[in-house]
Amino acid sequence: MSEYDKWLQQKTQLGSMDGFEPLWMPDFLYDFQKHLVEWAIRKGRSAIFADCGLGKTPMQLVYAASERRKSPLRGVVMFEIEKNVPLPASLYLKKSPFPFDKMAVGDSFLLAEGYTRSILSLHVRRYMSLHPETKFITRSIGEEIRCWRIR
Repeated sequence: MSEYDKWLQQKTQLGSMDGFEPLWMPDFLYDFQKHLVEWAIRKGRSAIFADCGLGKTPMQLVYAASERRKSPLRGVVMFEIEKNVPLPASLYLKKSPFPFDKMAVGDSFLLAEGYTRSILSLHVRRYMSLHPETKFITRSIGEEIRCWRIR
């Protein structure tokens, strides 16, 4: 088991209900919103991942108001900053599909079909952050996108 897997395992909350019974539920929420907010309040440490247009803002406000009614210090959305959290291997060991490491200054390649300029830009930025001595630029030429190593 990797260090990241161990860290992640200690963060699991499966089955725990660390919250409290809802103290207030307004009538303006739809039934599905009430159900999600009640669940989140009972769960305690939770997140509501609702799609666009499903009313995340009113659900968050009701959740925060309930937390505030329970305790004046609760209901403020805060982030816990954790130090030395191991990065999952897949995020930093994944090989780029682009030939940056084989390119000399002045070399270029055309973006292959199936890739977008934003994907290429993401990989360029990532590669340059790991190899600060290099620099690449991308340009659209008609319908094609080309990437050059310039340093």
